[in-house]
Amino acid sequence: MHIFFGDALIGIHNGVSEVSTPYCPSTENVSFHFKNKSPLPIGQGKISSTCTIYVPKGTKQAYQASNFNICTIIEDPQPLEDITIDKESILMEVGDKASLTATPVPENADDINMIWSVDKPEVISVTEEGYIEALSSGTAVITIASTDGKIEKMCTVCVKTHATDAAIEPSQVIFTNLGDIAQLQAVVLPEETYDKSVKWTSSNPSVCTVTTQGKLVAMGYGDAVVMAVTNDGEIPATCVVKVMAGKPKLTYMVDGVEYQSDEHEAGESVSLMTAPEKEGNVFIGWSLAMPSEDVTLTAVYAPASSIDAVKAASASFLIFTTDGIPMNELQQGVNIIRYADGQTKKVIVK
Repeated sequence: MHIFFGDALIGIHNGVSEVSTPYCPSTENVSFHFKNKSPLPIGQGKISSTCTIYVPKGTKQAYQASNFNICTIIEDPQPLEDITIDKESILMEVGDKASLTATPVPENADDINMIWSVDKPEVISVTEEGYIEALSSGTAVITIASTDGKIEKMCTVCVKTHATDAAIEPSQVIFTNLGDIAQLQAVVLPEETYDKSVKWTSSNPSVCTVTTQGKLVAMGYGDAVVMAVTNDGEIPATCVVKVMAGKPKLTYMVDGVEYQSDEHEAGESVSLMTAPEKEGNVFIGWSLAMPSEDVTLTAVYAPASSIDAVKAASASFLIFTTDGIPMNELQQGVNIIRYADGQTKKVIVK
């Protein structure tokens, strides 16, 4: 028979004896399991020598020094119940050294050995004594486990990655109305940079202001440059801002004379008009002069004689760009002419 007692036990009552006297009417071949770390007082002859006493780990000597010495005394095994660590995260620079302390609970467990491992040994090194060295930028996880693998504790180690480049998206903003708002985004590289925070400034707050979160507000007409400077490394990035008094204008010029002028919304895609016919020439396309708040297109013509020469060479042919895109007419630059008989020829229009 096995009898188990908690650590609050002060005695065993048999209905006759005092409560403080641990006694059982028949203790022959009984196994007692005690939680008390100190033996209870017991009189001679109150317990049989055939009993087996199970006592807490580390208390066998105390029980042997008591009247329980006539029994077989066995210490209960003490399993590892937990592992505690003094840090759950560590921040380091490359070359730094740190320490991590892992403590077994209880410290007198039968097996207090622990297995240390790290998932990214190229980022940090760690010894079984908990000494850590930062080898390269990145994030690694240290795992401390019991030998049976049932208990694990983890510590995350971040070795700082520093900024090497920065940009603002978008890199240019055009406002056509006062009070318009745009959101700028600072991109700090590399992606794993630890500190991606930036400081925002405007070169001309009367034209536009920018908040600490990169929100841009048009305040007045003119130009300004918004800058974002990384707190890590002070790397600058810029965005050009224009606040225009009206819509951008698209002007068509033919032989130095304005042919037509139209206003468009900023960023609007425009289908270009065809230029007027010009005797002795074929319209090739518009040339574009940039940069400018307004856009000016200039008509480009090629001598009709060059086209007539091509037409005279064959009754039937097709025109292609060098990329193989079919065209209705010759364009400025290199044109590929494919004849009805399959032959091809390059025609350059200057």
